[in-house]
Amino acid sequence: MRARQAMLVAMLGLSGCATTMGSGSFVSVPPSIKNQQVAANLTGLVAHALPPAQTIVMLQPAPGSAGKSFEDTLDAALRARGFGVSSHAGVNVRYAVSSFDQSVLLRVWTNNEVLTRAYQPDKAGKLVPVSPITVGRADE
Repeated sequence: MRARQAMLVAMLGLSGCATTMGSGSFVSVPPSIKNQQVAANLTGLVAHALPPAQTIVMLQPAPGSAGKSFEDTLDAALRARGFGVSSHAGVNVRYAVSSFDQSVLLRVWTNNEVLTRAYQPDKAGKLVPVSPITVGRADE
């Protein structure tokens, strides 16, 4: 368990550096973790960077059927949190959901920032953070 947490902390340390990402998003959710849990935590990262009820976000979708399914869930979570969501205008938001073992690493790119946080399921299956939110500069 400690080795896995050490690996996650190391991954976060590297991701906190200035990073760039392609023009879209990426989704790889382990089958044992529900999209709703991932979307809720990703929405929390967006809310850390942008004010809900004052911001319209324009999601950059992830490719494939898994990406479309997740985007619908994320759209609903953002709207429930108070964000407007548009496909034509707003603050550009890209995201990456990467799985490692049974852990999930979430990244959000918005404006000139990238926010990253690692999560693991607890014994009840709920995703809990296992790292602080790291904020870095995203070079576009």
